[in-house]
Amino acid sequence: MSAQRQPLIPDVISLEEGVALKGFYQDIWTGFFVKKGTPEPVMKHINTALNAVMADPKMIAMLESQNQVVNKAQTLAEAEKIYALGTKQFRGIAKAIGLKPQ
Repeated sequence: MSAQRQPLIPDVISLEEGVALKGFYQDIWTGFFVKKGTPEPVMKHINTALNAVMADPKMIAMLESQNQVVNKAQTLAEAEKIYALGTKQFRGIAKAIGLKPQ
């Protein structure tokens, strides 16, 4: 459900290449969250450590052996932008269909 074809299945078209769901994307990602108010130096330290683990060739090989695509490391600002865009997208969908908090 991403905008580009996936490297593991390059012969399968992306949603952007199709007709019915053009402009709708949903990439799956994993993130780590910390308590609101966590000092930025602590968040940067965690981010640096996690990015180092995810850059380890053994970790990459293990994830790829499970047919997972390993993306490039992200800064805190990049991760925050992705989270904000996803939140905006799903709030818009919820509003459009009249979804109410339960």
